[in-house]
Amino acid sequence: MSLEQLFNPKSIAVVGASAKKGKVGNIVLRQVKESRAEVYPINPKEPKIEGLKCYRSVTEIEKQIDLAVISLPAPLVLGAIKECASVEVRNAIVIAGGFKETGERGKRAEKQILKTKGKMRILGPNTLGIYFPGNKIDTLFLPPDRMQRPKEGKIAFISQSGAIAATLMDRLALYGIGISAFVGLGNKLDINENECIDYFANDQKTKAICVYLESFKDAKGFGERCKKISPKKPIVVIKAGRTERGKRAASLHTGSLAGSDQVVDGAFKQCGVIRAKTPNELIDLGRALAYTLPPKGRRVAIIGNAGGFCVTCCDLIESHGILRVANLSSRTKSELKKVVLPFASVENPIDLTASAVDRMYKDTLDILVESKEVDCILCGTSPQPPGLTEKLPEVVGRYADRLPIIAYLVGGREAIERIRSFEKLGVAAYPEPESAVKTLEAVWQWAENTRT
Repeated sequence: MSLEQLFNPKSIAVVGASAKKGKVGNIVLRQVKESRAEVYPINPKEPKIEGLKCYRSVTEIEKQIDLAVISLPAPLVLGAIKECASVEVRNAIVIAGGFKETGERGKRAEKQILKTKGKMRILGPNTLGIYFPGNKIDTLFLPPDRMQRPKEGKIAFISQSGAIAATLMDRLALYGIGISAFVGLGNKLDINENECIDYFANDQKTKAICVYLESFKDAKGFGERCKKISPKKPIVVIKAGRTERGKRAASLHTGSLAGSDQVVDGAFKQCGVIRAKTPNELIDLGRALAYTLPPKGRRVAIIGNAGGFCVTCCDLIESHGILRVANLSSRTKSELKKVVLPFASVENPIDLTASAVDRMYKDTLDILVESKEVDCILCGTSPQPPGLTEKLPEVVGRYADRLPIIAYLVGGREAIERIRSFEKLGVAAYPEPESAVKTLEAVWQWAENTRT
Protein backbone atom coordinates (compact mmCIF):
# COMPACT_ATOMS: atom_id res chain seq x y z
CA MET A 1 0.00 0.00 0.00
CA SER A 2 1.33 3.46 -0.92
CA LEU A 3 2.55 5.76 1.85
CA GLU A 4 1.71 8.88 -0.16
CA GLN A 5 -1.25 9.92 2.00
CA LEU A 6 0.86 9.50 5.14
CA PHE A 7 3.73 11.59 3.81
CA ASN A 8 1.65 14.09 1.84
CA PRO A 9 -1.72 14.27 3.65
CA LYS A 10 -4.47 16.63 2.60
CA SER A 11 -6.21 16.42 5.99
CA ILE A 12 -4.71 15.97 9.47
CA ALA A 13 -6.40 15.35 12.81
CA VAL A 14 -4.36 16.00 15.97
CA VAL A 15 -5.83 13.68 18.58
CA GLY A 16 -4.94 15.06 21.98
CA ALA A 17 -4.45 18.64 20.78
CA SER A 18 -3.65 20.96 23.69
CA ALA A 19 -4.04 24.67 24.32
CA LYS A 20 -1.13 24.59 26.77
CA LYS A 21 2.18 25.76 25.31
CA GLY A 22 4.94 23.20 25.64
CA LYS A 23 2.59 20.21 25.64
CA VAL A 24 3.15 17.65 22.87
CA GLY A 25 -0.41 18.16 21.60
CA ASN A 26 0.21 21.89 21.23
CA ILE A 27 3.65 21.59 19.65
CA VAL A 28 2.38 19.15 17.02
CA LEU A 29 -0.71 21.24 16.30
CA ARG A 30 1.34 24.40 15.80
CA GLN A 31 3.63 22.56 13.38
CA VAL A 32 0.97 20.93 11.20
CA LYS A 33 -1.02 24.18 11.13
CA GLU A 34 1.77 25.56 8.89
CA SER A 35 1.20 22.83 6.29
CA ARG A 36 -1.12 23.01 3.31
CA ALA A 37 -3.39 20.32 4.81
CA GLU A 38 -6.73 20.93 6.51
CA VAL A 39 -6.13 20.57 10.25
CA TYR A 40 -8.62 19.35 12.86
CA PRO A 41 -7.71 19.57 16.58
CA ILE A 42 -9.35 16.86 18.70
CA ASN A 43 -10.01 17.86 22.33
CA PRO A 44 -13.39 17.42 24.06
CA LYS A 45 -12.68 20.20 26.59
CA GLU A 46 -11.73 23.10 24.31
CA PRO A 47 -13.88 25.03 21.78
CA LYS A 48 -10.82 26.36 19.92
CA ILE A 49 -7.07 25.85 19.97
CA GLU A 50 -4.58 28.00 18.05
CA GLY A 51 -7.51 29.64 16.27
CA LEU A 52 -8.88 26.32 14.97
CA LYS A 53 -12.26 24.82 15.84
CA CYS A 54 -11.93 21.82 18.14
CA TYR A 55 -13.80 18.54 17.77
CA ARG A 56 -14.77 16.26 20.64
CA SER A 57 -13.85 13.17 18.65
CA VAL A 58 -12.44 12.28 15.25
CA THR A 59 -15.83 10.72 14.56
CA GLU A 60 -17.38 14.22 14.42
CA ILE A 61 -15.29 15.25 11.39
CA GLU A 62 -17.31 14.87 8.20
CA LYS A 63 -14.35 14.79 5.79
CA GLN A 64 -12.04 11.86 5.11
CA ILE A 65 -8.90 12.10 7.28
CA ASP A 66 -5.61 11.12 5.67
CA LEU A 67 -3.55 11.31 8.85
CA ALA A 68 -4.27 11.27 12.58
CA VAL A 69 -1.38 12.29 14.84
CA ILE A 70 -2.12 10.69 18.21
CA SER A 71 -0.44 12.77 20.91
CA LEU A 72 -1.95 10.94 23.88
CA PRO A 73 -0.30 8.89 26.67
CA ALA A 74 0.09 5.17 25.97
CA PRO A 75 -2.95 4.03 28.03
CA LEU A 76 -5.27 6.19 25.90
CA VAL A 77 -3.89 5.21 22.49
CA LEU A 78 -6.01 2.09 21.95
CA GLY A 79 -9.24 4.03 22.38
CA ALA A 80 -8.07 6.66 19.89
CA ILE A 81 -7.12 3.95 17.39
CA LYS A 82 -10.58 2.40 17.70
CA GLU A 83 -12.24 5.74 16.96
CA CYS A 84 -9.96 6.42 14.01
CA ALA A 85 -10.58 2.96 12.58
CA SER A 86 -14.34 3.39 12.94
CA VAL A 87 -14.32 6.33 10.51
CA GLU A 88 -11.65 4.83 8.24
CA VAL A 89 -8.83 7.26 8.96
CA ARG A 90 -6.15 6.24 6.47
CA ASN A 91 -2.98 6.64 8.57
CA ALA A 92 -2.00 7.29 12.18
CA ILE A 93 1.23 8.36 13.85
CA VAL A 94 1.46 7.17 17.47
CA ILE A 95 3.96 9.34 19.31
CA ALA A 96 3.80 7.83 22.81
CA GLY A 97 6.35 5.40 24.16
CA GLY A 98 5.49 2.79 26.77
CA PHE A 99 4.86 -0.15 24.47
CA LYS A 100 6.96 -3.22 23.61
CA GLU A 101 10.17 -1.52 24.69
CA THR A 102 8.84 -1.73 28.27
CA GLY A 103 8.19 -5.50 28.32
CA GLU A 104 5.34 -7.99 28.02
CA ARG A 105 2.52 -5.59 28.92
CA GLY A 106 3.69 -3.19 26.21
CA LYS A 107 3.89 -6.02 23.68
CA ARG A 108 0.28 -7.01 24.47
CA ALA A 109 -0.81 -3.39 23.99
CA GLU A 110 0.77 -3.33 20.53
CA LYS A 111 -0.99 -6.56 19.58
CA GLN A 112 -4.32 -5.04 20.62
CA ILE A 113 -3.65 -2.02 18.41
CA LEU A 114 -2.88 -4.29 15.45
CA LYS A 115 -6.17 -6.16 15.96
CA THR A 116 -8.11 -2.90 16.20
CA LYS A 117 -6.63 -0.74 13.43
CA GLY A 118 -8.44 -2.27 10.46
CA LYS A 119 -7.01 -1.01 7.16
CA MET A 120 -5.41 2.02 8.78
CA ARG A 121 -1.60 2.20 8.55
CA ILE A 122 0.33 3.07 11.70
CA LEU A 123 3.74 4.68 12.14
CA GLY A 124 5.27 4.06 15.57
CA PRO A 125 4.52 3.89 18.41
CA ASN A 126 7.41 5.52 20.26
CA THR A 127 8.21 7.75 17.29
CA LEU A 128 9.50 11.29 16.85
CA GLY A 129 7.15 11.66 13.86
CA ILE A 130 7.73 12.76 10.25
CA TYR A 131 9.17 15.87 8.64
CA PHE A 132 8.87 16.75 4.95
CA PRO A 133 10.19 20.30 4.38
CA GLY A 134 9.05 20.41 0.75
CA ASN A 135 5.35 20.16 1.62
CA LYS A 136 5.72 21.57 5.17
CA ILE A 137 4.51 18.40 6.89
CA ASP A 138 6.03 18.47 10.38
CA THR A 139 4.60 16.23 13.12
CA LEU A 140 7.76 16.28 15.26
CA PHE A 141 6.96 16.77 18.95
CA LEU A 142 10.10 18.84 19.63
CA PRO A 143 9.65 22.64 19.31
CA PRO A 144 11.74 24.43 16.64
CA ASP A 145 13.44 26.63 19.24
CA ARG A 146 14.91 23.46 20.80
CA MET A 147 15.49 21.47 17.61
CA GLN A 148 16.07 23.40 14.43
CA ARG A 149 14.56 22.00 11.24
CA PRO A 150 16.83 21.36 8.23
CA LYS A 151 15.91 23.03 4.97
CA GLU A 152 14.81 21.05 1.92
CA GLY A 153 17.57 18.92 0.41
CA LYS A 154 18.40 15.63 -1.28
CA ILE A 155 18.75 13.10 1.58
CA ALA A 156 15.91 10.96 2.94
CA PHE A 157 16.55 10.11 6.59
CA ILE A 158 14.84 7.09 8.19
CA SER A 159 15.51 6.40 11.86
CA GLN A 160 14.42 3.93 14.50
CA SER A 161 15.80 6.30 17.16
CA GLY A 162 14.15 9.64 17.82
CA ALA A 163 17.04 11.04 19.87
CA ILE A 164 19.63 10.31 17.20
CA ALA A 165 17.35 11.79 14.56
CA ALA A 166 16.72 14.95 16.57
CA THR A 167 20.38 15.65 17.28
CA LEU A 168 21.40 14.98 13.69
CA MET A 169 18.70 17.21 12.22
CA ASP A 170 19.64 19.99 14.65
CA ARG A 171 23.26 19.70 13.49
CA LEU A 172 22.24 19.63 9.82
CA ALA A 173 20.30 22.87 10.29
CA LEU A 174 23.35 24.50 11.90
CA TYR A 175 25.46 23.74 8.84
CA GLY A 176 22.71 24.64 6.36
CA ILE A 177 22.38 21.05 5.16
CA GLY A 178 19.02 19.96 3.78
CA ILE A 179 16.98 16.76 3.70
CA SER A 180 14.13 15.67 1.46
CA ALA A 181 12.37 13.92 4.35
CA PHE A 182 12.62 12.37 7.78
CA VAL A 183 10.63 9.36 9.00
CA GLY A 184 10.81 8.12 12.60
CA LEU A 185 10.11 4.39 12.64
CA GLY A 186 9.90 3.95 16.40
CA ASN A 187 8.79 0.44 17.37
CA LYS A 188 7.69 -0.48 13.81
CA LEU A 189 4.35 -1.90 14.88
CA ASP A 190 3.14 -1.68 11.27
CA ILE A 191 5.07 0.53 8.84
CA ASN A 192 8.72 -0.48 8.58
CA GLU A 193 11.99 0.47 6.92
CA ASN A 194 11.34 -1.62 3.80
CA GLU A 195 8.22 0.30 2.82
CA CYS A 196 9.96 3.62 3.47
CA ILE A 197 12.95 2.64 1.34
CA ASP A 198 10.58 1.66 -1.48
CA TYR A 199 8.90 5.05 -1.24
CA PHE A 200 12.12 7.07 -1.37
CA ALA A 201 13.55 4.90 -4.15
CA ASN A 202 10.83 6.42 -6.35
CA ASP A 203 11.01 9.94 -4.92
CA GLN A 204 12.60 12.32 -7.43
CA LYS A 205 13.71 14.77 -4.71
CA THR A 206 15.72 12.09 -2.90
CA LYS A 207 19.22 11.33 -4.21
CA ALA A 208 20.46 9.20 -1.28
CA ILE A 209 18.76 7.26 1.54
CA CYS A 210 20.19 7.22 5.09
CA VAL A 211 18.86 4.72 7.62
CA TYR A 212 19.47 4.15 11.34
CA LEU A 213 18.24 0.70 12.42
CA GLU A 214 18.36 -1.35 15.58
CA SER A 215 16.58 -4.34 14.04
CA PHE A 216 15.15 -5.59 10.75
CA LYS A 217 11.43 -6.17 10.35
CA ASP A 218 12.13 -8.41 7.32
CA ALA A 219 15.87 -8.84 6.77
CA LYS A 220 15.51 -10.83 3.54
CA GLY A 221 13.15 -8.26 2.06
CA PHE A 222 15.50 -5.46 3.13
CA GLY A 223 18.43 -7.07 1.30
CA GLU A 224 16.44 -7.84 -1.84
CA ARG A 225 15.16 -4.29 -2.29
CA CYS A 226 18.54 -2.71 -1.46
CA LYS A 227 20.22 -4.87 -4.09
CA LYS A 228 17.80 -3.49 -6.69
CA ILE A 229 17.81 0.11 -5.50
CA SER A 230 21.43 0.77 -4.46
CA PRO A 231 22.99 0.77 -7.97
CA LYS A 232 20.66 3.65 -8.89
CA LYS A 233 20.29 5.43 -5.54
CA PRO A 234 22.88 5.08 -2.75
CA ILE A 235 21.71 3.61 0.56
CA VAL A 236 23.71 4.24 3.75
CA VAL A 237 22.82 2.34 6.92
CA ILE A 238 23.84 2.26 10.56
CA LYS A 239 22.90 -1.10 12.02
CA ALA A 240 23.19 -0.51 15.75
CA GLY A 241 23.60 -3.28 18.30
CA ARG A 242 26.90 -4.46 16.85
CA THR A 243 28.16 -5.78 20.19
CA GLU A 244 26.44 -7.95 22.80
CA ARG A 245 25.96 -4.98 25.12
CA GLY A 246 24.74 -2.89 22.20
CA LYS A 247 22.16 -5.55 21.36
CA ARG A 248 20.84 -5.50 24.91
CA ALA A 249 20.67 -1.70 24.87
CA ALA A 250 18.73 -1.79 21.57
CA SER A 251 16.25 -4.22 23.09
CA LEU A 252 15.57 -1.83 25.97
CA HIS A 253 15.37 1.18 23.65
CA THR A 254 12.85 0.14 21.00
CA GLY A 255 12.14 -3.47 21.92
CA SER A 256 14.40 -4.61 19.05
CA LEU A 257 16.13 -7.95 18.59
CA ALA A 258 19.47 -7.35 16.89
CA GLY A 259 21.05 -10.08 14.74
CA SER A 260 24.65 -11.20 14.19
CA ASP A 261 26.86 -8.30 13.17
CA GLN A 262 29.06 -10.44 10.90
CA VAL A 263 26.01 -11.66 9.00
CA VAL A 264 24.76 -8.07 8.68
CA ASP A 265 28.14 -6.87 7.42
CA GLY A 266 28.32 -9.57 4.75
CA ALA A 267 24.73 -8.99 3.66
CA PHE A 268 25.31 -5.24 3.29
CA LYS A 269 28.31 -5.84 1.05
CA GLN A 270 26.35 -8.25 -1.12
CA CYS A 271 23.43 -5.87 -1.62
CA GLY A 272 25.51 -2.70 -2.16
CA VAL A 273 24.65 -0.93 1.10
CA ILE A 274 27.28 1.50 2.42
CA ARG A 275 27.66 0.90 6.15
CA ALA A 276 28.22 3.79 8.55
CA LYS A 277 29.50 3.33 12.08
CA THR A 278 28.37 6.54 13.77
CA PRO A 279 25.35 8.85 13.41
CA ASN A 280 27.44 11.75 12.09
CA GLU A 281 29.08 9.45 9.56
CA LEU A 282 25.65 8.30 8.39
CA ILE A 283 24.69 11.79 7.22
CA ASP A 284 28.21 12.69 6.08
CA LEU A 285 28.27 9.71 3.73
CA GLY A 286 24.73 10.36 2.54
CA ARG A 287 25.57 13.94 1.58
CA ALA A 288 28.66 12.98 -0.38
CA LEU A 289 26.79 10.24 -2.23
CA ALA A 290 23.87 12.55 -3.01
CA TYR A 291 26.01 15.40 -4.34
CA THR A 292 29.23 14.03 -5.79
CA LEU A 293 30.01 12.67 -9.24
CA PRO A 294 31.13 9.03 -9.15
CA PRO A 295 34.92 8.82 -9.60
CA LYS A 296 36.17 6.86 -12.60
CA GLY A 297 39.38 5.85 -10.82
CA ARG A 298 41.28 5.96 -7.53
CA ARG A 299 43.68 8.87 -8.17
CA VAL A 300 43.19 11.77 -5.74
CA ALA A 301 44.61 15.27 -5.92
CA ILE A 302 44.87 17.07 -2.56
CA ILE A 303 44.74 20.86 -2.53
CA GLY A 304 44.99 23.05 0.54
CA ASN A 305 46.42 26.15 2.18
CA ALA A 306 47.63 24.42 5.36
CA GLY A 307 50.52 21.97 5.03
CA GLY A 308 49.69 20.00 8.17
CA PHE A 309 46.16 19.19 7.00
CA CYS A 310 47.45 18.31 3.52
CA VAL A 311 49.83 15.79 5.09
CA THR A 312 46.99 14.44 7.27
CA CYS A 313 44.87 13.80 4.16
CA CYS A 314 47.78 12.12 2.43
CA ASP A 315 48.37 9.80 5.40
CA LEU A 316 44.69 8.93 5.71
CA ILE A 317 44.33 8.07 2.03
CA GLU A 318 47.49 6.00 1.84
CA SER A 319 46.88 4.14 5.10
CA HIS A 320 43.28 3.22 4.23
CA GLY A 321 44.35 1.78 0.88
CA ILE A 322 41.06 2.46 -0.89
CA LEU A 323 42.12 5.49 -2.94
CA ARG A 324 45.65 6.62 -3.76
CA VAL A 325 47.36 9.98 -3.95
CA ALA A 326 47.88 10.72 -7.65
CA ASN A 327 51.38 10.99 -9.11
CA LEU A 328 51.49 14.19 -11.14
CA SER A 329 53.62 14.38 -14.28
CA SER A 330 56.56 16.75 -14.64
CA ARG A 331 54.54 18.72 -17.16
CA THR A 332 51.61 19.21 -14.77
CA LYS A 333 53.90 20.21 -11.92
CA SER A 334 55.63 22.68 -14.21
CA GLU A 335 52.26 24.23 -15.09
CA LEU A 336 51.30 24.43 -11.42
CA LYS A 337 54.52 26.24 -10.53
CA LYS A 338 53.47 29.06 -12.85
CA VAL A 339 50.28 29.79 -10.87
CA VAL A 340 51.35 29.30 -7.24
CA LEU A 341 53.81 31.08 -4.99
CA PRO A 342 57.51 30.19 -5.36
CA PHE A 343 57.59 28.52 -1.94
CA ALA A 344 54.40 26.46 -2.49
CA SER A 345 54.56 22.69 -2.99
CA VAL A 346 53.21 21.12 -6.19
CA GLU A 347 54.13 17.51 -5.47
CA ASN A 348 50.61 16.39 -4.40
CA PRO A 349 49.54 17.26 -1.83
CA ILE A 350 49.51 20.71 -3.42
CA ASP A 351 50.14 23.11 -0.55
CA LEU A 352 49.22 26.62 -1.65
CA THR A 353 50.37 27.91 1.78
CA ALA A 354 48.67 30.39 4.09
CA SER A 355 49.39 33.14 1.55
CA ALA A 356 46.98 31.59 -0.97
CA VAL A 357 44.27 33.63 -2.66
CA ASP A 358 41.11 32.51 -4.46
CA ARG A 359 42.77 32.77 -7.86
CA MET A 360 45.37 30.15 -6.95
CA TYR A 361 42.65 27.60 -6.21
CA LYS A 362 40.99 28.36 -9.54
CA ASP A 363 44.19 28.11 -11.57
CA THR A 364 45.23 24.91 -9.79
CA LEU A 365 41.85 23.31 -10.42
CA ASP A 366 42.00 24.34 -14.10
CA ILE A 367 45.33 22.59 -14.52
CA LEU A 368 44.31 19.44 -12.64
CA VAL A 369 41.05 19.04 -14.54
CA GLU A 370 42.79 19.48 -17.89
CA SER A 371 45.67 17.16 -16.98
CA LYS A 372 43.49 13.99 -16.95
CA GLU A 373 45.89 12.71 -14.27
CA VAL A 374 43.44 12.75 -11.38
CA ASP A 375 40.03 11.14 -10.86
CA CYS A 376 38.83 13.15 -7.88
CA ILE A 377 39.85 16.13 -5.75
CA LEU A 378 40.06 16.72 -2.01
CA CYS A 379 39.96 20.48 -1.51
CA GLY A 380 40.89 21.80 1.92
CA THR A 381 40.82 25.28 3.36
CA SER A 382 41.79 26.97 6.58
CA PRO A 383 39.70 30.14 6.16
CA GLN A 384 41.57 32.15 8.79
CA PRO A 385 44.32 33.67 6.53
CA PRO A 386 43.18 36.99 5.00
CA GLY A 387 43.96 36.17 1.36
CA LEU A 388 40.89 33.98 0.87
CA THR A 389 37.43 35.48 0.43
CA GLU A 390 33.86 34.33 0.99
CA LYS A 391 33.68 33.66 -2.76
CA LEU A 392 36.06 30.68 -2.62
CA PRO A 393 33.22 28.11 -2.44
CA GLU A 394 31.88 29.49 -5.72
CA VAL A 395 35.33 29.26 -7.27
CA VAL A 396 35.69 25.61 -6.25
CA GLY A 397 32.04 24.71 -6.88
CA ARG A 398 32.29 25.53 -10.61
CA TYR A 399 34.37 22.38 -11.09
CA ALA A 400 32.01 19.98 -9.30
CA ASP A 401 30.31 18.96 -12.55
CA ARG A 402 33.67 18.14 -14.16
CA LEU A 403 35.39 16.07 -11.47
CA PRO A 404 34.24 14.64 -8.12
CA ILE A 405 35.14 17.19 -5.43
CA ILE A 406 34.88 16.88 -1.65
CA ALA A 407 35.83 19.88 0.50
CA TYR A 408 36.84 20.35 4.12
CA LEU A 409 37.11 23.58 6.09
CA VAL A 410 38.79 23.67 9.48
CA GLY A 411 38.13 26.22 12.19
CA GLY A 412 35.18 27.86 13.89
CA ARG A 413 32.64 30.42 12.75
CA GLU A 414 34.30 31.19 9.39
CA ALA A 415 34.60 27.49 8.56
CA ILE A 416 30.91 26.87 9.33
CA GLU A 417 29.90 29.77 7.08
CA ARG A 418 31.99 28.38 4.21
CA ILE A 419 30.50 24.91 4.71
CA ARG A 420 27.04 26.48 4.44
CA SER A 421 28.12 28.20 1.21
CA PHE A 422 29.37 24.92 -0.27
CA GLU A 423 26.08 23.28 0.71
CA LYS A 424 24.11 25.86 -1.28
CA LEU A 425 26.23 24.97 -4.30
CA GLY A 426 25.65 21.22 -3.88
CA VAL A 427 29.24 20.43 -2.88
CA ALA A 428 29.74 18.20 0.16
CA ALA A 429 31.98 19.97 2.69
CA TYR A 430 33.09 18.88 6.16
CA PRO A 431 34.63 20.45 9.28
CA GLU A 432 37.65 18.12 9.35
CA PRO A 433 39.78 16.19 6.83
CA GLU A 434 38.97 12.77 8.31
CA SER A 435 35.32 13.03 7.29
CA ALA A 436 36.23 14.35 3.85
CA VAL A 437 38.55 11.42 3.15
CA LYS A 438 36.08 8.84 4.45
CA THR A 439 33.21 10.20 2.37
CA LEU A 440 35.31 10.36 -0.79
CA GLU A 441 36.21 6.71 -0.23
CA ALA A 442 32.53 5.85 0.15
CA VAL A 443 31.67 7.59 -3.12
CA TRP A 444 34.39 5.54 -4.83
CA GLN A 445 33.13 2.30 -3.26
CA TRP A 446 29.56 3.00 -4.35
CA ALA A 447 30.76 3.79 -7.88
CA GLU A 448 32.68 0.50 -7.94
CA ASN A 449 29.59 -1.39 -6.76
CA THR A 450 27.55 0.04 -9.63
CA ARG A 451 30.20 -1.05 -12.16
CA THR A 452 30.38 -4.68 -11.01
